Amino acid sequence: MVDFWYNNCSPCIAQFDEQIINNRRLMWPQYWDKDGLESKKLSITRFPTNFLLDNLGNIIKKDLSMPELAQFLKENIKGG
Repeated sequence: MVDFWYNNCSPCIAQFDEQIINNRRLMWPQYWDKDGLESKKLSITRFPTNFLLDNLGNIIKKDLSMPELAQFLKENIKGG
């Protein structure tokens, strides 16, 4: 999952678990897209925007909500 968001975006923050956001202890790597250069390269013009990738890097889903992501993973991850 690649998720493009920023810290002053209310809909972006609403996606995450409130306790994690309050403590700012996100459990995955965060990268700063200084001046939005990477977002621009990918034609991302609204936030949040996310891409779910397969193991080859192909986009298999786009703009999933957290409940949609949980459902997709439940249905598609073997042994999970």
